[in-house]
Amino acid sequence: MNPNDLAVVRGIEVDPDKHKQKWDRCIEAKEALIASKWSVEIKPPGQSGYEVGVRVKEKQGQKRCGTIVEDFRRQQGLLSLPRWTVVWDGDSLATAEQDVPTTRIKRIKDSRVFKWTVVRDSSATNPPIPFLENGIVGFNFEEQFEPSRLNPQQRDGDRPYEGPFLKLLIHLWPGNWRDQLRNLNVYLEQENEQNTRHKSKRKKSLVTGRLATCTTFSAWV
Repeated sequence: MNPNDLAVVRGIEVDPDKHKQKWDRCIEAKEALIASKWSVEIKPPGQSGYEVGVRVKEKQGQKRCGTIVEDFRRQQGLLSLPRWTVVWDGDSLATAEQDVPTTRIKRIKDSRVFKWTVVRDSSATNPPIPFLENGIVGFNFEEQFEPSRLNPQQRDGDRPYEGPFLKLLIHLWPGNWRDQLRNLNVYLEQENEQNTRHKSKRKKSLVTGRLATCTTFSAWV
């Protein structure tokens, strides 16, 4: 045991009622808060710009009110003026309007006040329904991780080891790793060209597809 643990143990042995008395005081304080129906009012955080979750209203036309649910540019990979996906009040997420420019909407100041009251127990009035099945969409674990694929000694005929763990990693990888690899090599080529002109550093080798997958798998493991 370290010195801190020993000090705690000795404290309990010297005064065994000390911690029980502290716990009893906490229970009494809790009961007092419940009996008095103690509450606190919280205002939402201030917002100065446009972002996901902000309430907005049309400047012209129907002057509908709605909520920004995503940055349309980020989803589409665009580098343009701010554009958003908005769910108008009364509509569903499936009918959300995309490509809404900032010049068409204005932010609604959130003047709500949330009141929290201490209660003994609480339960969700509309709890989420759990998924009947959990897993990764589009990846067949039963097929990819069958024994013949995992153990080279149990291969079916001459079928080589097929690296199911690497396939799972690539399936979970954010984005297209081949596009990312190409962008990495483009950057390395630019660096090599600049270093050649200035003769400052030695040339960097480009990354091959095999090296990239092996390095990524090693880092994952």
